[in-house]
Amino acid sequence: MHAATRAMSLASGVVIEPTEYMSGSDLSWLEPVFSREEIVSGGFPNAISARMFGNVVLVAPLDRMMHPGSQKSWIIRRGQNRDWDILASQFIDHEAFTAVENNNARQFFVARVRLIHQKARELVGDLDPLG
Repeated sequence: MHAATRAMSLASGVVIEPTEYMSGSDLSWLEPVFSREEIVSGGFPNAISARMFGNVVLVAPLDRMMHPGSQKSWIIRRGQNRDWDILASQFIDHEAFTAVENNNARQFFVARVRLIHQKARELVGDLDPLG
C-alpha cells in the first residue's frame, strides 16, 4: 500500500523507494504512531501490538538516525506546515492529523482505515467476492 502511494518520509519529505523496504521482511521500516497502551486505552482492549496496519507509518532507517523524534511529532509538524501531500502519501488526511493532535487513537485508526480502504478499492476495483 505504501508503494502504491509513493510514501514520503514524514521527516525529510523524500519518497521512500519501494525497492528498499520491499526487498526483505524487516519490520523496522514500519513504526507505530500510537503506543500499545494508547491503543488499548483508546478503545481497542484486545490490541496485542502497536504494529497494527492502521497505526504504522513507513520510516526509512536513515531518517530514524538523521531526524530523531516520534512519528506523532513529525505528523503534527507536517500538518502545521500544511504538507498535506507528504501526509497523504502515508494515508494521513486532515481528520487523521487532527486525531494525532488530540491524541485520539480511535479517530486516527478510523480515518486511516477509510483512506487505506479507498486506496485498495482504487487499486483492485469493486471486486465481488462472491461472484
